[in-house]
Amino acid sequence: MRVLIPVTFAVMTLVGCSTAPERAVSAVRADGSGVGGGTEVVTPPDAPGPAAEVAALDGLGSPTDASVPLVEGGFGWPCQKNDDCLSGWCVEGAASSGVCTEGCFDQCPNGWACRPVGNVGEDVTYICVFRTARLCWPCRHDSDCRSATTDPDARCLDRGDAGSFCGVGCLDDSNCPDGYVCEDPGAGGLQCVPASGECPCGERAISLALDTDCAVSKSYGSCIGVRGCVASGLSACTAPPPAEEVCNGKDDDCDGLTDSSDASDCVRYYPDEDGDLFGIGAGQCECAPPGPKHVVAGGDCADNDANVSPGVTESCNFADDDCDGQTDEPGASGCTTWFPDGDGDGYGDAGQGLCECEPPGGNYVTAGGDCADTDPTLSPGVKEKCDGIDNDCDGVVDEDNAKGCVVYFADKDGDGFGKTTELRCACAPSAEYSVDRGGDCNDQDPKIKPLAPELCNFIDDNCDGVADEHGTIGCGPFMKDADQDGFGDAADVKCFCQATFPYTSTVPGDCNDIAVNEHPNANEVCDGVDNDCDGEVDGYTADDCQYFYRDYDQDGFGDETTKQCLCEPKVPWNNLNGGDCNDGNPLAFPGATELCGGGDENCNGVDNEPGAVGCYNYYKDGDGDGFGTTEFLCVCQPSDGFTVLISGDCYDSNSNARPGQNVWSTTHRGDGSFDFNCDGNEERETTTQGGHCDDFLGFCSATQIGYKGGIPGCGVYGDWLYDCSSGFFDCDDKTQAKQQRCR
Repeated sequence: MRVLIPVTFAVMTLVGCSTAPERAVSAVRADGSGVGGGTEVVTPPDAPGPAAEVAALDGLGSPTDASVPLVEGGFGWPCQKNDDCLSGWCVEGAASSGVCTEGCFDQCPNGWACRPVGNVGEDVTYICVFRTARLCWPCRHDSDCRSATTDPDARCLDRGDAGSFCGVGCLDDSNCPDGYVCEDPGAGGLQCVPASGECPCGERAISLALDTDCAVSKSYGSCIGVRGCVASGLSACTAPPPAEEVCNGKDDDCDGLTDSSDASDCVRYYPDEDGDLFGIGAGQCECAPPGPKHVVAGGDCADNDANVSPGVTESCNFADDDCDGQTDEPGASGCTTWFPDGDGDGYGDAGQGLCECEPPGGNYVTAGGDCADTDPTLSPGVKEKCDGIDNDCDGVVDEDNAKGCVVYFADKDGDGFGKTTELRCACAPSAEYSVDRGGDCNDQDPKIKPLAPELCNFIDDNCDGVADEHGTIGCGPFMKDADQDGFGDAADVKCFCQATFPYTSTVPGDCNDIAVNEHPNANEVCDGVDNDCDGEVDGYTADDCQYFYRDYDQDGFGDETTKQCLCEPKVPWNNLNGGDCNDGNPLAFPGATELCGGGDENCNGVDNEPGAVGCYNYYKDGDGDGFGTTEFLCVCQPSDGFTVLISGDCYDSNSNARPGQNVWSTTHRGDGSFDFNCDGNEERETTTQGGHCDDFLGFCSATQIGYKGGIPGCGVYGDWLYDCSSGFFDCDDKTQAKQQRCR
């Protein structure tokens, strides 16, 4: 039960206690509200209450003694807010929900502590709080482990790679729950920690999904991750295992640097300012070039000169071009090889040559190869001669082409003549080159050689370069056929074994042996040449002759019945144009002007056709009224419907429709028109408007004879007033139907 007592009494009571309450902390209730106001303080009852009766509680903060009844809303009852509890206080427990507590003076069950939780004005309230409610919670700060209703001495303890977890202040192991020990984890005082293993996840920590920072460590470093309380308990750390740093775009060893210079596969880059692809200095090992002017090759000794680097060939220029620390060393590009010359013949010992940029001291020359540097008569500059000595120091004695040598040929068939292409100039004959006469064109046959008799056998027996030439034994006559037309010149004949150009023909008769188109079998053509060799030039049998016509009247056209095929005209066949239909009339020929009254002047087979000179324009008169349409034909006389010389007919299908017609008609001319006089108008015969009959002084008469009610059109009937009828008292119109006539 709650008892309100004056503040002064509460203070006196606290002083007289044998065990003072724990130090007060600023606190709020479990539901988040502050301590109630007023000038009162809630104190425990004088009589022993639940705080003295409950001997033990479970891990959630509820009593475990079955003999102590658990009253709804009483001490240890699960709650969500202060109103759920009889004491009006719902504090943190180990479970996901809160737990009801009671006021206290100086004693609370094991695991609970009597603590002031409010200080409003001058009033203070003391209640029992479950001090280990946040024990082993995953945390990052001390504040994560403390609240108004938990241990104010709780701390967030760093447990290394495992993470950080809440501890609870203690004096010794008796102040800690079962499975926990009291030890000093470092500066800050003693704390309850698990006796062994890792902190477990309580029900409330799981429901709040609490987590902490953790790490996975290996020899390469530590990687930071997160682990927390899940349904299955404390999760593993999410950090990846640290690995050796390599160039892969990742922070493998978790040192906060990606592809750092300590990566195992880094490449050493050197600054290269002159762009010769060789850098200078010690360089730096990186996963990527540290800048645009960096290269992977070092060793440059002059990074301001692109012509100096380890990749350059050393030259004789008084500079260390290849950066090897030497200048113009032996073998540099442009060096000169010097040989010692002991006999002064200008050639030195090749085995002791030195390639230097500058001449060495002593008697050195640039020509080597001397095989006897003590004898000036022996050197590469001396001509070899047949004397049994190596005069020119080439390692061979009396070699071919030595001075005094003789040309020897290979004679494999033993006919005394050697093959011209197999020869050598030697100081003495040898078994292979044994004869000094060449010219053999077949060194496998002793019958074939120079000066041998030539036979008709398709073989060059005498090796003169021609087989079966003119005059060969067994030859026959062949005429020269230079133009190869098959006919030869009988005046030029030679004896050959077979046809041999240009002596290839056995048929005579060619009259021109340099023209392939002139021979007895050729076709005669008009070219001023006797093509067929018959003695006649351009005869009438020529393939391309033309027909010439006889033209007696000299009008430019000949009579086709008299013609000859000639290469050129001759009297009287002198005209290429035929077609003259009257070769006795110079006005008659194809294309001539046709005349009225004459014959067929233009030779088209028609006399006096339309358009002839002297023709008249005759118009077409289909209805025979003497007037024609606009269609006309210029002919020498009327023909084919074109019969009149006057036009103007406006309708050629009615003879009454013509110019000058003055006849009136009640029917149209045939095409719906009443224009019979072809003036372009339809003239009505009567256009008089009829009046009416009047009786004046006893006389009945019409005021106007004519059509009443409007003038009718052509062929249409109208009401015609022609007279008046007189009665006793009236005067009436006399009318009749009258058809309108037009022209």
